[in-house]
Amino acid sequence: MLAVPAHYTSQTCPACQTVSAENRKTQARFECVECGFSENADLVGALNIKARGHRVLACGESALAAR
Repeated sequence: MLAVPAHYTSQTCPACQTVSAENRKTQARFECVECGFSENADLVGALNIKARGHRVLACGESALAAR
């Protein structure tokens, strides 16, 4: 099992990697202020956690990386 902290994952754009609290338009909605990518905030968080987990396993990135 690989634990990946969820910090900032629903504020990070999976398309362009921009991190901003302003990306969370509402509790449920994500819209990137940089590129306009829009999706459910929980799905965005899950996509980012999955991507971070893949980077940890493939590249040795720290699972504790904040962003």
